[in-house]
Amino acid sequence: MVKHKENLFTILNIVVFIFISGYILLAIKNPLNRDIRSKRGSGKMMNDKEIKSEVILENKQGLAKSIE
Repeated sequence: MVKHKENLFTILNIVVFIFISGYILLAIKNPLNRDIRSKRGSGKMMNDKEIKSEVILENKQGLAKSIE
């Protein structure tokens, strides 16, 4: 029984590690907020509402390009 619990614990650790490392790699690969702020070119910081509208606009433009 103890050996079985150790195996489950090891598998759980591996799964959690894969999820956390994947999330960190995704955050490093695509820093969404920083990318949008640098694209604007101005020194002012954008608030969350502006960031969301910018992301929605980019998604619509990407969708339109993929349809064409």
